[in-house]
Amino acid sequence: MPRLYIIKVVSSINASKTIYVESNAKDLGNGSEKNSFKKIQDAINKAEVESTIFVKKGIYKENIVINKKIILKGEEKTQTIIDGQDNDAVTVDSAQVTIEGFTIQNGNNGINLRSNGNKITENCLKHNNHGIFLRRVEDNIISNNEIEENIDGVIIIHSGYNSLNCNNIATNGIGILIHNAHYNTIFKNRVYDNLFGIELVFSSYNTIEENFIEKNGTRIKNGETVCIAGSGKNIVTHNKLVDNRFDKISTIRDRSINIIYDNEIKGKIQNRYLKNIEFLNSFGSWFSTGISPSNFIVMVPFHEFRDGLQNIKQIGKFLNDNIKNDKEYLKLINKTPTSGNIIKDTTKTIANAHPKKDEKLDLVIITPEEFSSKLKLLADHKNRFNVKTKIVCLEDIYKDKYFKVSGRDKPEQIKFFIKNCVENWSIKYVLLVGDIRKIPMRQTWSAGEENFLTDLYYADIYQKNGEFCSWDSNKNNYFGEFYHMGNTDDITLIPDVGIGRLPCRSSSELGIIIKKIIKYETETYDTEWFKRAVFCGGDDRPNYRVKAGEIVCDDAKKNISRDFITEKLYTSNNKLTVKNVIKEFNKGAGFFHFFGSGNEGMWYTYSSDAKKICKFNNLHNFICLQNGYKLPIVFLGACVTGNLNFMNRAFPCFAWSLVTNKNGGAIATIASTQLDVWIVEKNFFAGTALLSSEFCKAFKPGLFLSDVLMQAQKNYIKKIGKDYEILESFILIGDPTLMIGGYPL
Repeated sequence: MPRLYIIKVVSSINASKTIYVESNAKDLGNGSEKNSFKKIQDAINKAEVESTIFVKKGIYKENIVINKKIILKGEEKTQTIIDGQDNDAVTVDSAQVTIEGFTIQNGNNGINLRSNGNKITENCLKHNNHGIFLRRVEDNIISNNEIEENIDGVIIIHSGYNSLNCNNIATNGIGILIHNAHYNTIFKNRVYDNLFGIELVFSSYNTIEENFIEKNGTRIKNGETVCIAGSGKNIVTHNKLVDNRFDKISTIRDRSINIIYDNEIKGKIQNRYLKNIEFLNSFGSWFSTGISPSNFIVMVPFHEFRDGLQNIKQIGKFLNDNIKNDKEYLKLINKTPTSGNIIKDTTKTIANAHPKKDEKLDLVIITPEEFSSKLKLLADHKNRFNVKTKIVCLEDIYKDKYFKVSGRDKPEQIKFFIKNCVENWSIKYVLLVGDIRKIPMRQTWSAGEENFLTDLYYADIYQKNGEFCSWDSNKNNYFGEFYHMGNTDDITLIPDVGIGRLPCRSSSELGIIIKKIIKYETETYDTEWFKRAVFCGGDDRPNYRVKAGEIVCDDAKKNISRDFITEKLYTSNNKLTVKNVIKEFNKGAGFFHFFGSGNEGMWYTYSSDAKKICKFNNLHNFICLQNGYKLPIVFLGACVTGNLNFMNRAFPCFAWSLVTNKNGGAIATIASTQLDVWIVEKNFFAGTALLSSEFCKAFKPGLFLSDVLMQAQKNYIKKIGKDYEILESFILIGDPTLMIGGYPL
């Protein structure tokens, strides 16, 4: 078919030009250096994408809206002034905008960032309600700015992966507020003479590192230096605290799980070591001395923390030895320490906790009635290979056809039914067929009001004592709580059955995946293409200390079975491009490992200098996948690529789109339903990084896929403890009894 090309003629200024603005210019300027625009907004409106707008010295009383990718550069920041006149001075609605060299003042928000990937540098923001305001955005870089004399300096709300580096943040009300925000980096800033220095509220996985924090809170009675409230899994390290009203790092809402180490604290306290010890955790494994935590800090050298993860008793002894003789500390918290350590062991389950019956079934497929006839083909295939399978219609569960089922809502009724299947039919695996509108997923709750979906709820059936695990131990109808409004539910997080889901919206989607499963299990064994494993990674956080994506992929590659020939697609070797990812898919592979960033429709990562980005998305790139039935199992270490709540949209989430691709794609994916979580240090992984490592260690041909995931989850708990958010959020989108590498025929 011949292609039709449409050429659009526009009257805007060519992108190759620099456009000039001068406050004393004539009203009818054209943007040239000799005939400049008078208003910045006029220049923006006329500019093409990627133009540079050069603003000469002067006062510009405007409320600017930037809706295209441009560079906005001031001639000299102290004399090039944008005055917001009590409204937002600068609003950024387009991605990849650069703002440099201005004084931005007298605004509601000095800069209101409402888009991703922008750079704000070398500016002065003063006399605004909020100097810089970020809400629901990511990947912005704010560096080398002077943010002074605002009601609040920098506000980051519901945002992630933003970097706040090398700024001078002084004489504001709140210097930096991070609220319900994750994966942000606060690095090498001077936070000086604010009423409140740095505050984290209901926020997780942020890094506060190498900041100079001085004389905050000195002008009011209750000023704070660094305050962590209701937040978990943040890192606070190598900061200097000098002459603040309270030279300490405060935690509110006890037992927030944060890693706080190697901070230099001076001033009145003179860095008294014990004065700053509150409580030490390792991602859910509680180390207690019998003392209730008070609002002081865990101040432990990192090497002792890291090494101690391998020896829980050593850390417990370390804390007791340092606390038991500190009478002043004991007086402050008004408690008497008990002898020894109380260590909560979450790594064991009671064998045979439920009644043991003669083995009758292996797999139960739970489905709405509309899919039951089509699933008979899959059940017959499973039974052929001695995976004893039964199809159960959801409607029959609710009608008590098989067992009398109790439960306060439909998810709990389904879970009670699975419990009865274990105890009466001896099942080991459950396949849920249908999207979340057809078969509900349990919504779980973490710090703040954040919630996400999980199928682990259905698999974690028993408490350690063999009783039914409702995931609502405090009976407040919030399930799987992790520091949610001060509550944490007592659950094991260890699956008792292998579980997977085919989140089909239609019979046609189900037909695609059933055919894939049958073809995979009958035609894959001993093929050359299956012996390939491909690892894709870059520098997931360009401002982080290490190239995390490549380090995690190297570890996963090292751990994968020697049966595989490995291929690295990295930004550092210039092989990580969308074209190469598609090329490797189309060759066929047994395993694909992605580690980077993501959203519901995309996986992406950066080069170390943040100048290059590889974006692999389900809307444009998946149509190029032509690998037929050479189908890999895919581990997606990235945010919300498995968010099945996204499937109400026109196209499904990234992970399911791979599986339902008609011309190839994947046979199954392991993906997260929520924001990605990881810590990568030398010889220490946590979060997604560790789960992917353990998954690759367990991944071998001849095993059922859900058995690999369950082994990885159990090993994760042994090393880190009960990490609710990681273990709850990762789900298997695929057949739990998929035979990795197929059956020998």
